[in-house]
Amino acid sequence: MADGVQTAQIITEEVNGGGEWAFERGSYHLDGTKGRESGAYLQIWKKVDGVWLIHNDCFNVIKNAC
Repeated sequence: MADGVQTAQIITEEVNGGGEWAFERGSYHLDGTKGRESGAYLQIWKKVDGVWLIHNDCFNVIKNAC
């Protein structure tokens, strides 16, 4: 549903880690011209040269109402 998104709400539910690795887990809600979508996400972060970068991420659609 990337096309036509008008509003997005991202809710971070947990952040944890240590050293040069961390993870962020949460949920999201999108509203747009094609309907609504809700889901969950997990992002893995890695600290490289003192900067936190997203190493990997995963999104799962829980509800997609057309």
